[in-house]
Amino acid sequence: MTISQTKISRNLSYADLNVLCKVYAHSDSERITASNATSLFPITSDELPHHVTRYQVGGDNNATYTSYLKLRELERVLSTPTDDLPVLPFGPTAVPNLETLIANLNDLGFTVTGYHIQRLESRFISDLDAFVANPTDYLATLDLPSRPIDTASIPALNNDNEYLPNQSRYTIYDQSDEPIIESIHPLLLGAVIGCLLLQVDPQAIKQLLIWPNRKLVPADSDLHLHVTAYRLSADYPITSRADCARMAKSQIPQDGRIVQLFSPSAEPYDALCPELGLTDCLSVIAELTSQTPVDPTQTDDAKQLANHLINLADRQNLGINRMTRQLVDRGAAEDFTIVDGHLTDVAIDFWREDGSHIPELSFDLIDQTTGQTVAYDILLRNLIEKLLRHIDLKKGDN
Repeated sequence: MTISQTKISRNLSYADLNVLCKVYAHSDSERITASNATSLFPITSDELPHHVTRYQVGGDNNATYTSYLKLRELERVLSTPTDDLPVLPFGPTAVPNLETLIANLNDLGFTVTGYHIQRLESRFISDLDAFVANPTDYLATLDLPSRPIDTASIPALNNDNEYLPNQSRYTIYDQSDEPIIESIHPLLLGAVIGCLLLQVDPQAIKQLLIWPNRKLVPADSDLHLHVTAYRLSADYPITSRADCARMAKSQIPQDGRIVQLFSPSAEPYDALCPELGLTDCLSVIAELTSQTPVDPTQTDDAKQLANHLINLADRQNLGINRMTRQLVDRGAAEDFTIVDGHLTDVAIDFWREDGSHIPELSFDLIDQTTGQTVAYDILLRNLIEKLLRHIDLKKGDN
C-alpha cells in the first residue's frame, strides 16, 4: 500500500492524533543462553554505539494508540484510517492473563490489593545523613502532610474523575498477611507477580525489577532525594484487570490516609527508579552508599530467574537477545518524507530536556526456527510478562 503526505495528514488530523518520536543509543545485541545466564541482567552503559528511532501514535490526554514502532510499521499504521485505533491498555490491564497469574498466586497463599493515589505536596530532603539517622524526626521538619487532618482543605477525588491508571499502586501480601512488596507501580505488577510464581525471593525481585542499579550511579555523584505526600483511597482486593480499572478511578475521600513516597536521583539522571516506601528507600540508600556493595545481577537468585526465563523461552521455541539502551532524544514529528509512495524519513521537532535518562535493558524475542523477530524493544518487565503469558500453574506448567 502506498502512502502520501495528504493521506498521512488526513488520517492524523481526522482523529486528532500526533506522532511522538524517541531516539535511543544502544549496545550490540547478545544472545542469552544457559551458558551465559548471568549476562541477562547487567546494564553495560559504557558503549552504546548504535542509534535507532522509534515512533508512537498518540492523542489527547496522553492516550497512546501504538507502542513505539519501527519506521515501516509506522507507515502501515498511517496508510489506513486511524479514527478507529483502540487506545492501548496500560499497566496491569495490558497483561492478558493477569487473572490466571493472580489466581496462581492466590493458590500459593499470596494476595494482591490496590489503591488509588492523589498527589498532594513534595519536598526536597536536603540533609540525607540526618534523614537516614532519624527519618521520623527529619520528616516532621518538612511541613509535609502526614495525617488526614493535614489535608482537610484539599478537595477529594470522586468517581467522576478521569481514569488515570498511573495514579495507582499495589501491595502483595504473603501467607501471614504481611506485606512483602509495597507501592508497586502499575507497569511492574504483572512482572512482580510472575517472579513470585517463579519462586524468586522478594528482595531479589526488588533489586532486579524496581530498585536502581548501583553501577549506573557515578561514584562521585551526590545522591538526592525527594519525598511526596499522597492521599489514598481504600484498599481494594485485586483479582482481575477489571478490578484494576475500577480501583484506578475510585473515590479518594477527604479524610483518606496519607502515605509518603520517596524518589532518589543522582547526577546526571533525573530519576533512578519508581517511587519507594520509606523502608525500601532506606535500603536503596544503604546499597547506593555501601563501600562493599553486592552486585544483585550476579547472585544465585538472579541466576535462578535468568534460567527460568531462558527455559520458558526455549519451551516456546524463542531465543532471547539482550542489549542496553538509553533514551537520548525525544520529540514530535513535524514532517514526513515520502519517496515512491513509501515513508522514508520523519523530521522531528526535539524537545529540550535538562537531565539524562537512565540506561535500561531491552530485549528481542527471536523465533528459533525461522530467525524472525517475534517481539522487539521489550523491557525486562515485558519480557517476564510475555514469557509467562501461556503459563498456568494449575495445569502443571512450571
